[in-house]
Amino acid sequence: MGAGCGPGCYCADGKKSENACADGVDNDGDGKIDCADDNCEGGSCGSGCYCSQGKKAENGCADGIDNDGDGKIDCADDNCEAAGCGPGCQCKGLAKSETTCSDGIDNDGDGKVDCADANCEAASCGSGCYCQGGKKAENACADGLDNDGDAKIDCADTFNCEGASCGVSCTCTGGVRKEMNCQDGIDNDMDGKIDCVDTVDCPIGAVCGPAKTCKAGPVCN
Repeated sequence: MGAGCGPGCYCADGKKSENACADGVDNDGDGKIDCADDNCEGGSCGSGCYCSQGKKAENGCADGIDNDGDGKIDCADDNCEAAGCGPGCQCKGLAKSETTCSDGIDNDGDGKVDCADANCEAASCGSGCYCQGGKKAENACADGLDNDGDAKIDCADTFNCEGASCGVSCTCTGGVRKEMNCQDGIDNDMDGKIDCVDTVDCPIGAVCGPAKTCKAGPVCN
């Protein structure tokens, strides 16, 4: 920046240039005041205010103040679209929208917390948890945790985990783990029984190897 040429004025390229963009004064004498002067483009025009395209624009979107004097406050001002409006809050469609859905806080002040807020639909509500229909839902069905806080863990949470994977070659079926591979030498459903020995999941006739099936015994041949 060049030398000063008076209050809110500096010399640039042989001309006066304005750099005080919120004082209501034509500091460089070009007939343009504050944001109307292109010298101020992108500059501050006060707290929560910046100059954009020759006008004041709001960028303080969580302070409850009409920073740019257009009669619109925070998220109601389209300058704030997609801007943060506080912790776990984002301006969307001229209104506050909740973006953090697992903190137990009504981030957008609409009286609805986390998954109960429609803004959170399908969003994460924590590890192995997502919001569905206004409630927490479990989607990690093999971690041994009650991810959605309904007192049901993994496959026992039949509403959310039925048919879901509970690990390698394991599927939640009827509220319990079901072994899906009868030839890998692994206790896939962790019931202490491997392949054909797991007669519930690998009954007689189940494929247990190349040209082999589980038979009475139980054996695989």
